[in-house]
Amino acid sequence: MFQAIAQTAGGWLWVGTEQGLARFDGLKFAVFHPSGFPELATAAISALRVTSDKNLWIGTRDHGLVCLQDGKLSKPSFASKISNVLQLFEDADKTLWISAEMTYKQISGELGISMGTLYTYIRRIYDKLHVNCRTDAVVKYLGARKNPTSFDYSGVRSTFMS
Repeated sequence: MFQAIAQTAGGWLWVGTEQGLARFDGLKFAVFHPSGFPELATAAISALRVTSDKNLWIGTRDHGLVCLQDGKLSKPSFASKISNVLQLFEDADKTLWISAEMTYKQISGELGISMGTLYTYIRRIYDKLHVNCRTDAVVKYLGARKNPTSFDYSGVRSTFMS
């Protein structure tokens, strides 16, 4: 079952599944196994996104984020603390947004702030967005978009057209 799908500039169709990453050239699939690419420490691909700079970002279920740039895979240093990537999105300012599973305790630890400070920051963000929770923020965002292709409210997971 496909978990994610993306098309790169050369016309390659990339498909992420629980068993790994595959590339389709229009005739056949080429399957990529983690043993051939040490940067892909898990076979479970959870998200794919081609960004405006033509890089393919690959989100994994257990080992974070990998980037395919000019035919070479690498794990960016900023992604070292990310483990379970849920979704990838690039906004109009060409900023890559990464939705990942982290607890508030993990986030506060990574930022070096107290839980109380983290809750204050989150509340301020919600206030600016005029929402009460993360789910409300996602729903508000989706309502502002013209053509969301799918939305699973229960998992607060969304997929958009590029």
